[in-house]
Amino acid sequence: MSGVTFGREQVLTPGSPVIADGIGKVKPSTFAITSHHTMFVTDVVWSSWGGQVARATGIAENGENSDSMVDLPRQKAYITAKLGTCRGRPAYTKVAWNFTSFEKNETNPQGWYNICDLASN
Repeated sequence: MSGVTFGREQVLTPGSPVIADGIGKVKPSTFAITSHHTMFVTDVVWSSWGGQVARATGIAENGENSDSMVDLPRQKAYITAKLGTCRGRPAYTKVAWNFTSFEKNETNPQGWYNICDLASN
């Protein structure tokens, strides 16, 4: 399924806190799902795409062990996306990332973001 997209392009209202960079694209090299700097992932390289699960690595700010959101370290992120249906078309509808392993994404049900409807996050 080479035409599978990363979520679907979003229709955003003026002043929305959502930034949909990379959403609705095939294998985006960057993506952002809100305007918060910790939700922006760059240098994304996909190792799998088109199946039930897509995996990639990228670079993101790691706030996992910090009391402050200022000057966070940019580290390797392990990204997992799950295939579903978005507006009647196949798309990766959920995404999670962390700074430890792909397996950690699978064991953390609260860590998934809805990229079919960003306003729901």
